Amino acid sequence: MMSVSKSKRFLLSLLMVIALTLPFVPMASAQGPVSITILHTNDVHGNLEVDYNGRGGAANIAGYVDEVKAEVGAENVVLLDAGDTMQGQPISNLLDGASVIDIWNMMGYKAAAFGNHEFDWGQDVLAARVAQSNFPWLAANIVVAGTNDHPAWVTPWTVVEVAGVKLGIIGLGYTETPGITRKGLTDGLEFQDPVTAVSRYYDEVKAQSDALILLVHIGWEDRSEHKGGETIATELDAAGKPVDLIIGGHSHEEAEAPHMAGDTPYIIAYKYGRWMGRADVTVDPAAKKLTLVNWEGHAINDGEVTPNADVAAKVTDYATQMEPITKEVVGSASVSLVRDYNAESNMGNIVTDAMRDYAKVDIAFTNAGGLREDILLAEGETEHSITWGETYAVMPFANTLYNMDLTGAQIMEILNQSATLHKGIIQSSGITWSYYNDCDCNEPTTWGALDVKVGGEPLQLDKVYRVTTNDFLAPGGDEWITFADGTNRENTYVDIQEVFNDYIGAHSPIAPAVEGRITKVEVPAELPVSGVAIPVEQMASVTILLGATLIIFGVYVKRRERDRVA
Repeated sequence: MMSVSKSKRFLLSLLMVIALTLPFVPMASAQGPVSITILHTNDVHGNLEVDYNGRGGAANIAGYVDEVKAEVGAENVVLLDAGDTMQGQPISNLLDGASVIDIWNMMGYKAAAFGNHEFDWGQDVLAARVAQSNFPWLAANIVVAGTNDHPAWVTPWTVVEVAGVKLGIIGLGYTETPGITRKGLTDGLEFQDPVTAVSRYYDEVKAQSDALILLVHIGWEDRSEHKGGETIATELDAAGKPVDLIIGGHSHEEAEAPHMAGDTPYIIAYKYGRWMGRADVTVDPAAKKLTLVNWEGHAINDGEVTPNADVAAKVTDYATQMEPITKEVVGSASVSLVRDYNAESNMGNIVTDAMRDYAKVDIAFTNAGGLREDILLAEGETEHSITWGETYAVMPFANTLYNMDLTGAQIMEILNQSATLHKGIIQSSGITWSYYNDCDCNEPTTWGALDVKVGGEPLQLDKVYRVTTNDFLAPGGDEWITFADGTNRENTYVDIQEVFNDYIGAHSPIAPAVEGRITKVEVPAELPVSGVAIPVEQMASVTILLGATLIIFGVYVKRRERDRVA
């Protein structure tokens, strides 16, 4: 009997040892809600290095991830990215984004959404980056045109297991992408309505997961006909297909708190890796419900976090490879070169001056959104050596000079469109003009351009002017459709960044100023109640046309009356 008792005790002891050595798996269904932490980035734009002001940097982002994992447990953390991840800086662009994907793989990202700038190098390069990634790229609404089928490199949704719960993630790309990328880069693709696309997969994902979220390269607000996060969440809720959380991007919003659409939170983490979003949530598998407990946009600053040594070494390695190119000095500046999306800027002035000087044309135009970085003098610096890498960061899209003829009337259309501020103030050289906008916003009721002069002479509507712009605007990109109507067209295939570099070198030290090329004025007293004002030069033609139309209509009415009497 004694030997049997000893055997039982030995067996019991053995089972206890085995139980203690097994990894802990949360018993979600038995223990109720499980706590997890979602860390998210968006619009990093290839900013792997710390910026001029000590912000961001992949090593610092990874260091913050390490801190959170140490706090809550690595098994309870998931990393997600909401797109525009690669394009923007030489350390990424010169390698077609391979450096960013390498580092995102090291950090352990589990999914990313396609941003519009993911398409800037074409679909073949993008497919190669997707193949390099250890995580899926998501977009339920990017399909082969005319079908509901996805290209091989697009995954509509995924399920990620974290802390024993299954997190269903449906991705969405931005529907305006074909209009804001260079012509041809999205050929063969269709960017479908986000709500329709999510609804197509909703039930399938819901059945396979404990909670359902969206990972989208879409801002909170609508933009023209393009739905924002608020509309998407509201329409899904109305359709009986609510989502627990939307992680967004694209708008570069510095949000202080989550936006709410009913019970659905929308969160976004600023831009350029300067923030990492942290969402502490609970997931209740029994209720199939994720609840946002706390969110913060955590600032990533040098000196406030311990950089991850492995990621820091990898970034240094890539930066060293690029240095012979990026550190080459092209000239100097005695003032900071600063952009302004909704006004004349000294950056816009000198870029368009360089374009016009090279092309030997009457006018140069470029879009404010195509100028991506400032070039700043450091504190106490009186003359700054400008490097190739800095000018590349200003214009990272490899755009080329594109020449064409435009009439004065077409130029007036472009300036009137610019006055709406819908796509910012178009930057220009060789032309001066004023504009009015009754709300100083991108949805005015009264707007227009006036006092337009080319080379110091008043704009003539029937005269043909030689104009240069970039190959993005030339076919009507970003809704600047009047450029597509230009005649005598010529893509020079000359890189505008190199034109800029040569101009800086020839004029150093440069000191461009805001000199009154574009001025905002008050709305003139005599205008229609709404809509763009008609330039005085066109008013006579419009009056004649309106009068002729009324005469014709009157004749028609008289004939109808005579016919009825007969």
